[in-house]
Amino acid sequence: MNFDTLAQQFTQFYYSVFSVRQQRVNLINNYMPQCNAVYNGRLYKDHVGLNQLFSARFALGDLQINPTSICACPAGDAVMINVLGNLVEQTGIRAIFSQSFLLVGDGAGNFSIMSDIFAIEMLPEVQQQQMQ
Repeated sequence: MNFDTLAQQFTQFYYSVFSVRQQRVNLINNYMPQCNAVYNGRLYKDHVGLNQLFSARFALGDLQINPTSICACPAGDAVMINVLGNLVEQTGIRAIFSQSFLLVGDGAGNFSIMSDIFAIEMLPEVQQQQMQ
């Protein structure tokens, strides 16, 4: 298995769904039942926590997401995917982000998300104007 290809395909799928606010909760089915997600330092456990995060806590609207660096680090039947990038919210708010996923394989080529660490930093208005 080519883990770089897996990382590219996974991030393309994940961010295509995540970018649409109304679809974010649909990502929960891709997480293992006993998963952990950390968003800007706050822990969300299992599917109940993810539902809280995706439906209420992550308040940004629809997004344009541009991963600028994707790296896959395989470890047996698991792979760590690290993503750096920038995003623009529908109102024009700009941010940079870092996200790391631990995907666990089932031995048949299918992967589920065991953990997800996501940090986002809103850019000051001056930097936002420079990026336009």
